[in-house]
Amino acid sequence: MINFKKLLITVTLVFSTVTLFAQKSFEDDNNVISLTVGYGNTLHTGSEWKTKFPVTMLFFEACVKDYLFDSKSSLGIGGFVGYSSQKYDTKSSNIKYLNMKYTDVVVGAQGNIHYSFLPKLDTYLGISLGYDFVNADGRTAGDYDDLDSNKIIFGAHIGARYYILPKIAIMAETGYNVSYVSGGVSVKF
Repeated sequence: MINFKKLLITVTLVFSTVTLFAQKSFEDDNNVISLTVGYGNTLHTGSEWKTKFPVTMLFFEACVKDYLFDSKSSLGIGGFVGYSSQKYDTKSSNIKYLNMKYTDVVVGAQGNIHYSFLPKLDTYLGISLGYDFVNADGRTAGDYDDLDSNKIIFGAHIGARYYILPKIAIMAETGYNVSYVSGGVSVKF
């Protein structure tokens, strides 16, 4: 398993040692829509969980404050909606859920601090807060009323968008969010 503490320290050191001047990739009046697919679902964890449909997210973000700390920093806020489906399957008689399919629809808001280290590269770190609407179907070992366990979710992440065209970027993100690692495409408008 990835040691996230070491990964976070390494990424922080890399970000703090880069000193190249760059044109900002996320600035005043920018809006970005991103579509991502994630790996490592944080909503349901354990060896009994099998992915039926990976974490798929749609994000919108708007720059609300340019020159946050200096000329290369900015603040973005936005929202997200996502979908995931997993199956829980176990034969153990002491586990109450024997053969269940869980479908999650998540909605929420996030805030990101952006910093431009290199041309075409938009790096950021942020936090998110949302709600997970859970639907559970299947066979259980007994009668249980609360199989649909809706819940508040939170996350922290770091990420980067690399603009392969002036308004189109490939992106990657890691942290504790709806998935541990995700990648996708962003469009700036």
